[in-house]
Amino acid sequence: MFFNSYEFIFIFLPVTFIVYQWISWRLEYRLALGWLTLASFFFYGWWNPWNLPILLCSILLNYMVGLGLQRSKFLHVSLSSGQTKGLFIIGVIGNLSLLAYYKYFNFFIDNINSMTGTKLSLESLALPLAISFFTFQQIGYLKDRWKGGVVEHSIDYYFFYVAFFPHLIAGPIVQHWELLPQAVEKKFHVFRFDQWAVGWTLFVMGLFKKVMLADRIGEYATPVFLQAEQWHPLHLVEAWGGALAYTFQIYFDFSGYSDMAVGLGLLFGFQLPINFFSPYKVTSIVDFWQCWHITLSRFLKNFLYVPMGGNRRHGYARYRNLMLTMIIGGLWHGAGWTFIFWGVLHGFYLIVNHAWRGIKRKFLFMRFNRFRSVREWGARLLTFLAVVVAWVFFRAETFQGAFTLLQGMLGFHGILLPLGWSQFFPEWGGILHFSDRFWDFFLGEFGYKQWIFIIGLWIIVWFFPNTVEFMSHHMTLLEHYLQERARRPRIFPNWQPNPIFALGLVCLFISAISFIYAPSEFLYFQF
Repeated sequence: MFFNSYEFIFIFLPVTFIVYQWISWRLEYRLALGWLTLASFFFYGWWNPWNLPILLCSILLNYMVGLGLQRSKFLHVSLSSGQTKGLFIIGVIGNLSLLAYYKYFNFFIDNINSMTGTKLSLESLALPLAISFFTFQQIGYLKDRWKGGVVEHSIDYYFFYVAFFPHLIAGPIVQHWELLPQAVEKKFHVFRFDQWAVGWTLFVMGLFKKVMLADRIGEYATPVFLQAEQWHPLHLVEAWGGALAYTFQIYFDFSGYSDMAVGLGLLFGFQLPINFFSPYKVTSIVDFWQCWHITLSRFLKNFLYVPMGGNRRHGYARYRNLMLTMIIGGLWHGAGWTFIFWGVLHGFYLIVNHAWRGIKRKFLFMRFNRFRSVREWGARLLTFLAVVVAWVFFRAETFQGAFTLLQGMLGFHGILLPLGWSQFFPEWGGILHFSDRFWDFFLGEFGYKQWIFIIGLWIIVWFFPNTVEFMSHHMTLLEHYLQERARRPRIFPNWQPNPIFALGLVCLFISAISFIYAPSEFLYFQF
């Protein structure tokens, strides 16, 4: 069941919401929370019921380990600090082992066969949905349990914390202090119209991004990457068209899901963390990772980069920590060498970025304010192009496909022009390719229409306010720590719960559901 499906929008969501509100109002809030947990398990099991026992066992075992870390009477023992540390390590190893078995074991066997020439075989393991997300989330919980920073709660609250369906499938990776206190303290259990209006607006805007923008531009990306995998030479415009199409597809796909997740949380009275904040507007890779998948970046920083020494180390050690963190981040996204190389690229980008900042701090004469606007836009464009190149490896299934596409982007296979133009550029015949089918390409489905779409999305990404900025007057219902970043031009109106904005929202909703003829999964579902 997808967020962008009719059965979710018109059956699951209204039934879950109405029953939740009725139980909360007429019976007892804790029963309502139990209903929400059961609905979340049903939502998860809709794809594959056989995955549900894996999730249930993972939650139950982590809760038991958490009890031990809290020296609970449930275990009838009093553990020393050394024993609790050992129990925490066992819990982390257990979580990572489960993740490694389902997500990386086949990858490991394939590489053994490739290196040794053996023919080891294993029945293909189906990747349980969301295993990467609920594994990281529970590791974070165990660490805070070990440190004694978790609010007291019973098992039903913990089941709700892990399984709450808006964040379960593709994030955000919610830390316990972001959700558990809200459930235990009944912070927002009373229905509020403004909260409902903000939540529904976020959901519809995310739905529109997914259905009308991400899925539509994705239709231009897939054929180009398929051709690249077949080693089909791609000319310059065709290659850049495919790369940019995927760049905006994953942007609006993940942005749309993030909006929908936060919106659904607010519909049920819970604030989820903002996970996406205009990453293509930034002027450095460091800033990119503070705006793209914010909760994953936070997790990798707190659980990998900082324990390895983080910024306390200098020189080689610091750069090594950056690279290792990004390699693991790439591997988290998928069991494949292209994902690992994507992490290596971003690790290299971060090293260069930090080194450049160090040079600027060392040489004060480089701090000049002339042409500041030009330098900022140049940095934004350079950062964007670096991200586009990295996305090529992220999307490609093989290195051959990625390098074929990059060759086209670099012009190795020429630039396609009309046949009649050959008389004007005779000496460029080795670089420029002239064809009598140029106008068929330009006027066809993958010609000017694709580039009009790409340019339009580029304008939206760079010049329009993001969802949080658009709703900045209602930031108290969203996320406090992003208030300082919510700055935007005044020419764009603020969202208000009034008939005009409601009418616009209805138009977005109708246009989105009109195109849900074959719901597609969100790209981050596969991670």
